[in-house]
Amino acid sequence: MERQLEELSERVTKDELAASRSALYIIAYMNILIELDAETYKRLEKVAPAKSRKRSAFIRAAIQRSLWQLEEEQTRQAYLRTPDNDPAPFDPGVWESLPYGGFDPPPLERASR
Repeated sequence: MERQLEELSERVTKDELAASRSALYIIAYMNILIELDAETYKRLEKVAPAKSRKRSAFIRAAIQRSLWQLEEEQTRQAYLRTPDNDPAPFDPGVWESLPYGGFDPPPLERASR
């Protein structure tokens, strides 16, 4: 990356280079400011103190989990509105299992055959 920036700096002015570097940073990270009530803040402080690096990771994970749960609920609601009642594309009763699930046998068994 540094080499690419050096090559780029030969072709552009320092101001343009500084702007492109800050643009890369802005794309990679977004900051948000949230307000917490006193009780929530105390609970968060116990789990992920402000002076530790765990706080940002904890909040990111909590947001990601909440978003995933919302998406899962939306999917569940969609299936409730339009159930998948189509018949199976094959009869599972005639399904024949393959040894090792269709993959090559483990090396020890392959040598003994």
